[in-house]
Amino acid sequence: MNLPKISVIVAIYNAEKYLHKCINSILSQSFEEFELILVDDGSVDDSGKICEEYAKIDSRIRVYHKINEGVASARQFAISQAYGTYSIYVDADDWIEPNMLYELYQKSEEDNCDILMCDYYVNHDSYEKYIKQDPVYLDTNSLISGLLTHLHGSLCNKMIRLSCYKDYQVTFDEGLNYCEDLIVCLKMFQKTSKISYLPKAYYHYVQTLDGNSITRNYTYVTYLQRKLFLNILSKTIDKSLYYKEYSGQIVLVAYEAFCHNVLTSRDYKNEFGKYKYEIINSNSNLKMKLFVYLSVIGLQKICYRLYSLLR
Repeated sequence: MNLPKISVIVAIYNAEKYLHKCINSILSQSFEEFELILVDDGSVDDSGKICEEYAKIDSRIRVYHKINEGVASARQFAISQAYGTYSIYVDADDWIEPNMLYELYQKSEEDNCDILMCDYYVNHDSYEKYIKQDPVYLDTNSLISGLLTHLHGSLCNKMIRLSCYKDYQVTFDEGLNYCEDLIVCLKMFQKTSKISYLPKAYYHYVQTLDGNSITRNYTYVTYLQRKLFLNILSKTIDKSLYYKEYSGQIVLVAYEAFCHNVLTSRDYKNEFGKYKYEIINSNSNLKMKLFVYLSVIGLQKICYRLYSLLR
């Protein structure tokens, strides 16, 4: 049995609208020595059926159906089934350039790296934007600081040596479906210094503003995912070493909760009042810090009036 050189993983949940374009972009790769693992995470539309249809026409495709447990569970399952030397993820509503796997594989082999990161595109209905990563340094501290500030925390623009998951005991956190890939990146970057960067973009990250947009459907349950992320983040990194960056994440979560008004004034003070010092000393922009700080000291109603005027 010839093992694949790359395991491409797609976690899928109710993605029938986008799935054909995603899978077709993977099957159109100039590099052919890959396996495609499709994990249907309990979809109730025709996503599972579409996956099975593709598996019938290409032997490199393996399809798994599981109960819906979220993207972290689906990706963790896929990793346990993968055989490639390297792994990379593609979200079901995104797509990739035809030379992506070839050029990432060649660069990974050339540099003998554990992780190779690259640039990417953001696609809206009306335009496409090139997002350059351009890390100044590739040492652990600089990269972790960058992931918590300006570098893309997704796994989709990073090819990772598959053995690293086992060798470094890196897993997805069960139940976390917000920034779950950022947490994995942070864990992985702390374990290896064999990291390279290729200043080219291949991945098309699709952002929509329709009714399925997560920002339009922000609820208290969404906030609980953000809260879980902060809890896991505090255990993943050395907070004293990345104090400003960690504090910035607190402000980001608090500001998002403020903007969507999912917490009462009392709940807001109870949830974030203990972070007053972090809020003041974070690396967040002044507007975010101002609204969050005034809210935690009991001026949330005034802040909402000001917020509505400034929008």
